[in-house]
Amino acid sequence: MYTFGALHMTSAPQDAHRVAACLRNGAWKPTNQSFSLKWMRRPPTLVESPGCARLRQISFRERFTGEEAQCGHLLHSSLCDFHERCDFRERLSAGSHPLAIFLLGDSLSANIYWALRNALRANPKHLAGIRLVGSGKLAMIPPDVEAVLRIIDSLPFPRDARPVLLVGPGNWYNLQTSHCNPALCANEQQQNQALHALNDTHPQNTKHLYRQTYEWSQYDYARTAAGLNTPREFVRDTAVLLDALQTWRNRNPAAIVAWFEAPPQHFKSTLGSERTGCTLSQRPFLRNPEEEQRPLPMEVLGLCFTEGGANVGNGTRLADCAADSAVMDWRNKLALPLVRQHDLPVIALAAGLRHRGDLHYGSECIYGPCMGDCTHWCEASVASVHLSTAVFSTLAAMVLPPQY
Repeated sequence: MYTFGALHMTSAPQDAHRVAACLRNGAWKPTNQSFSLKWMRRPPTLVESPGCARLRQISFRERFTGEEAQCGHLLHSSLCDFHERCDFRERLSAGSHPLAIFLLGDSLSANIYWALRNALRANPKHLAGIRLVGSGKLAMIPPDVEAVLRIIDSLPFPRDARPVLLVGPGNWYNLQTSHCNPALCANEQQQNQALHALNDTHPQNTKHLYRQTYEWSQYDYARTAAGLNTPREFVRDTAVLLDALQTWRNRNPAAIVAWFEAPPQHFKSTLGSERTGCTLSQRPFLRNPEEEQRPLPMEVLGLCFTEGGANVGNGTRLADCAADSAVMDWRNKLALPLVRQHDLPVIALAAGLRHRGDLHYGSECIYGPCMGDCTHWCEASVASVHLSTAVFSTLAAMVLPPQY
């Protein structure tokens, strides 16, 4: 258990709600100052598109800005050295204990981790007192509270710092209708029993660098192959994860826990079947492109509306939904009502990147083959700046006394 004296913290401080509102209601606007991203680094093992590399070689004059007047005070750019005002040092040094951050999730949590790491590297004085502990470890959520708690309890939080656990929904769950691959399981109950046993042993596959780096287990791959990663399992598993987080928060009252939204995906209408770059309009990934022409899963049916705004019913396909339908953001639309029931602060990442498909790994296909990745964001880009700004601004609102 982590205990510290005289800490300011409520479950979901009002300022954190205001920060989320600023991140959801705003726009990318020109700034008076330009800043270069040449000093930022990408993970050494990452393979990315040439477009990402070029993003770091130019200067930027844009920044996501909230609509309300108060947003100028609540949103603090992680690029403190490149903007006129930066009071992160004063704000975050107001706390009496260093903060140790772990991002629990899939490879997108690693994407955010590197954005934070670059910001800390560039601003060691302004962001003093913040440590990054790690990321990953939860691609597919075990449908059992105790199994999730074992994962959380294993996280390497230092004893001399206040633990900050940032949790987000996994992109291993896909918008598909199949529930169980008959070639791999006789029925869903038998497959879940086998997966539970597999999760207990948690073997690591070190033959592939990606699996080794992010520690995805055979459990994650087995569930994906079995088709047990649909919206139905997503709702069930998210509820289990939130129950586990509530138990962990009760055991560790000094810990800070927040939920980060799933950033948007920008796959073209082929939805992953062809490596033709990313679209600027938000569109989810489908494991099988044919799913676009199949009836939507029941759990997301109510999120779709047609171009004319007509109601939808059974048999509606993703191809029938308008480009700005809520179904394009289905993970957040299904998860956030559950998160609100647990009164967790939310780091709003989706709105600011909804129309920034140009910042993905696979956004450009001019020089050589495309990456085909319209999920992850170019490291050391303005996307990194936005991700780290959202995290640090929300964190500042959560841990500081109201007078700040």
